[in-house]
Order: sequence, then C-alpha cells, then structure tokens
Amino acid sequence: MLRDPVQLIDQAISELEDLSVLFADEIDTRIHGVTQLSREGRIYKRAHESISVLLPQLRAARQLQQPEQFLHARTHRPFCVDCE
Repeated sequence: MLRDPVQLIDQAISELEDLSVLFADEIDTRIHGVTQLSREGRIYKRAHESISVLLPQLRAARQLQQPEQFLHARTHRPFCVDCE
C-alpha cells in the first residue's frame, strides 16, 4: 500500500512533536537538574534532543514535496515558449 509522502511526513512531524512534549514533561529540567535525572530521564532527554534535530529536517523535506510547478516557479524565472 503506497502512501502519499506529504501525508506521511505531516503525520510523522505531528507525532514527533507530541513525543517531544511528552519527553520534555518527563525530563522537567527546570525542577530537576540534569545531574539529578534518573536513567530513564537521561534516555528521555536523549530522545528529546534527537527529535529536536530531526523535526527541522523533516520540515525541510516536507517543503521539497510541493508540486513540481510550484518548485519551478520559485526557482526559475518565467519564460515565454513562443518568444525569440
């Protein structure tokens, strides 16, 4: 079953944003210093950091999934086929 890449990326971004919030709540470094994090807290922190790196890359990839005519219009100047 093939899926639309745009939908798949959008879904991944949404779910990773949710996970990022969940991990941030679990870490709660404002109350507990980083040195006081439990083993699980450190794992959550690493996962949160990884998601923070991945999200901008997914958003950039999402922008590349625009229809071809929009990409062409953004990157090339208009031209006339019948002009000399």
